[in-house]
Amino acid sequence: LFVRNLISATSFNAGFDTTHTIVAAVQGQSDREKFVDAALARLRALPGIEAASPAIALPLNPFLAFNRPNEQLRPDAGVRAVRVEYNANSVGPDYFRIMAIPILQGRAFLDADRAGAPEAVILNENMARRLFGNTNPVGHILRFPDNRDARVVGIARNSTYATLGEKDAMALYAPFAQLAVHRGACLFVRTSGPPETMARKVDETLAELDPRASVQTKVMREVFAFALLPSRAGAAVLGAMAVFGLMLASIGLYGVLLYSTQQRIHEIGIRVALGATPGDVLAMVAGRSLRLVATGMGIGLALALVAVRPLSMFLVP
Repeated sequence: LFVRNLISATSFNAGFDTTHTIVAAVQGQSDREKFVDAALARLRALPGIEAASPAIALPLNPFLAFNRPNEQLRPDAGVRAVRVEYNANSVGPDYFRIMAIPILQGRAFLDADRAGAPEAVILNENMARRLFGNTNPVGHILRFPDNRDARVVGIARNSTYATLGEKDAMALYAPFAQLAVHRGACLFVRTSGPPETMARKVDETLAELDPRASVQTKVMREVFAFALLPSRAGAAVLGAMAVFGLMLASIGLYGVLLYSTQQRIHEIGIRVALGATPGDVLAMVAGRSLRLVATGMGIGLALALVAVRPLSMFLVP
């Protein structure tokens, strides 16, 4: 399972670009809004930088899987409430361009989607279908449990959010500038060339803005590689354990069958005396061996189906 999963991961499409993107996680800045505005201005002025955008959530962060909103939302503020568990993220106008996530209907966020402006949201395909069915949700109103209303301005293509193994994940994006809670942020940067050559410059630029801020800069390839770590570790550790276990099982089965056959030497001699051929004797011994192997495989497969379920959310589907 783990080896096959690792092979599948080499061609896995995460739903966003991992080849031209740098992400910098920032914590502890004195004024988040001023820091983000200054950081974006400086990053966009750097040679080799095509775009920069803030966001709250970092894709493929497994901790997000345990912190998803689970709310009753009302499409068009109607009486029909739909309970939805979704991945929430607040992003800047250029986020979808940087991550190469297509907007299938409507538009991406604009600079005008700021504090004081009417609230806007973008849904992914799965969430749009869950809330609005086959109706085009662009332009419709979504009411939250706290009676806030937000207009759906776009539909983004599905991608991966918390883990590689998630299925039919739903996501809702809100404008970063309309986020009321002041906390850390991630800055996403799209480069025209290899991101590894720009990562250090991005890190130095952000560190100059606020000495008290903690900045951790990575290229998106590293984030994606870290998401593959469970598959790689599982393939190595469990693969070695499986080979060792197979050796022990083979030796044990050989010993059991050898002892069992020795105990039946007199029976085999009588069968041969009565006309049994070497093929008949071989079929008798092999039949007992196959029954033992089939029983062991049945029990092992049943246990494996139960054991891999908790691990499936961290593996490529």
